[in-house]
Amino acid sequence: MLLTNFFLCLIIIPGVRAQGLIIRMHDGTENSRLITSIQKLSFPDGNLVVTPKAGTPEIYSLSDIQKVYFGEVVSVTEPLTSAHDGLSLYPNPSDREISLSNIPDGTSTVFIYRMDGRLVKQVSVASPAVTINIEDLTSGIYFVIAKDLTAKFIRL
Repeated sequence: MLLTNFFLCLIIIPGVRAQGLIIRMHDGTENSRLITSIQKLSFPDGNLVVTPKAGTPEIYSLSDIQKVYFGEVVSVTEPLTSAHDGLSLYPNPSDREISLSNIPDGTSTVFIYRMDGRLVKQVSVASPAVTINIEDLTSGIYFVIAKDLTAKFIRL
C-alpha cells in the first residue's frame, strides 16, 4: 500500500520527463541534472565538473564515479499540494535535517524515497513530530511518506 501511494503520488505530480545527465557513484547513489540546466562539463585535475546555467558547480572525483550516462529524468515544475491537512515539513530545502509534524496517529515508520522511487531511508517514529538527519542523502528531490500522507523536500 505504501508503494502504491507513492506511485499514485508520482502520477499526480506535475512534472516533465526530459533527458538528463546521470552520474552513478561507486556507493550506488546517483545524481542527475536536466541537460537543459547544464552550461558546461569539464574534467580538470581528475575531476568531473558539472557547471549549471545557474548555481554552484558540482565537482565529482573521477575515482568515485562508476558510470556517467544520459537517460530520462523527471523534473517537478509545480509545488506538491494535498487535499489533506498533510505533513508539515521544514526547512525546505535543507542540507542537514528536516522536521516533520502532523505525522498520522499509529505511524511507526516514516519512509524517504528518491525521485526515481528508490527507498533511501526508514525512520522509526513514536510521536506526531520528528527531526530527521538528511546529511547522508545526495542532493535532489525526495518524498517522505507517513501512512497515507506524502510530502516533498529538496536536499541541497
